Amino acid sequence: MKQSEMLFHYQQHEAAVAIAQTRLGNNRLWEAISHAMEAWPYLDGMTLYLRRTYGQELVQYTAIEIVLKSAPYLLDMKSLVLAEELLQSNRKLRRYSATDLDEMLEDAVHDIQIAFQLWKLVESETTVQEKGSLQPSSDRFVDCWMRMGLLDRRSSKSAGPNGLTKVTNAKTITPCLCRSCGHLIQTRKIDALSPFQCENCGTFDSQLILSH
Repeated sequence: MKQSEMLFHYQQHEAAVAIAQTRLGNNRLWEAISHAMEAWPYLDGMTLYLRRTYGQELVQYTAIEIVLKSAPYLLDMKSLVLAEELLQSNRKLRRYSATDLDEMLEDAVHDIQIAFQLWKLVESETTVQEKGSLQPSSDRFVDCWMRMGLLDRRSSKSAGPNGLTKVTNAKTITPCLCRSCGHLIQTRKIDALSPFQCENCGTFDSQLILSH
């Protein structure tokens, strides 16, 4: 790969990661994952650029880390599978990574199991008593889902003054955007989380939810 090509890959990677990090800071995790994945095709060129230009032996693969850290909060197993496939198909990423990506993937799979159990509990109860009902490891999911507007704390006789209640309804009709062409559709939130074919461009993917 020529120097100009490596530089192009580096710049494209950095631009996508910068947007992903901004979306992450705004609790827009779906968009953060989407933009982080846009950087994946440029990982090899970015790695070559940093190693040959600056002599870096190890590289921080932020575009992969964002996906591994964010996907469990969205119950997004598909993205974890794609990350695993990426690491299996490109072993150079493991070799040059400054962090243990295999360990991060294992942690993400463990986290998503906790997230599924917690969300199942929230879905099954009108209000959940936070103390005594939830594992300590659930706290970060509760905090994140509250920042995203998915959960709220409300008093009730069964759960006390700080009971957790679900704000969103998975069957609510919500506006969504196709990730590929930007086509606006109206569908149930639960359907938008699962891949389906866009009626405009034909792309088969999950949709970008625009509201809680």
